[in-house]
Amino acid sequence: ARGAGAGRYDAIAGNASFAAAARAEASFRAADILRTRDRAEQADARYSAATELGADAPEGREFAARGLLERAHIKRRAKDAVAALSLYGEVREKFADQRRSAAHAMTWTGKLLMAAGEREKAGQLLMGFAEAFPEYPVEAIRNADLLALEQLEAGDPTEARTTVERIQRAMEGVLAEGGKTADAVREALSGMRFTDQLAGD
Repeated sequence: ARGAGAGRYDAIAGNASFAAAARAEASFRAADILRTRDRAEQADARYSAATELGADAPEGREFAARGLLERAHIKRRAKDAVAALSLYGEVREKFADQRRSAAHAMTWTGKLLMAAGEREKAGQLLMGFAEAFPEYPVEAIRNADLLALEQLEAGDPTEARTTVERIQRAMEGVLAEGGKTADAVREALSGMRFTDQLAGD
């Protein structure tokens, strides 16, 4: 049934009588189906097609960006960090207007750099997230928490505390505004793993 579903989406994606945006989404949906069946190469090709089809169509750029982001995820899961970093960079460069995808790309770039031991570069990205994407404060807190934990494990608790203090200051405006976002930020700050780690020590 999944294979048949992917085939139907493929038929739309390959039909020039449909608008480019619709074809981009169809290719993306087909890729999602194939990805769940562990057919990474076929999924990658369709995500690529989604990007090509949607990049120049205003209504198709969401799925163009998401397709490129998913290609980066495929490379990351395959342990090809170089290719993944390149694709995450393309998302941020070519689809800066697609804020959600660009934000995810920035976070994953930071995580990959951290895993590669490039803590300084990773820290610049992870701590720069709050300013670059103020509409996603909870993700900014999680990024800072990741960095602080890494700094703590590297034997620099002072630097780690500074990181946490910086993100706390960055969230003061959000907290002052109140509402659901402030509640989510407050919960994220109180749930930072760095704080738990310190308590455990």
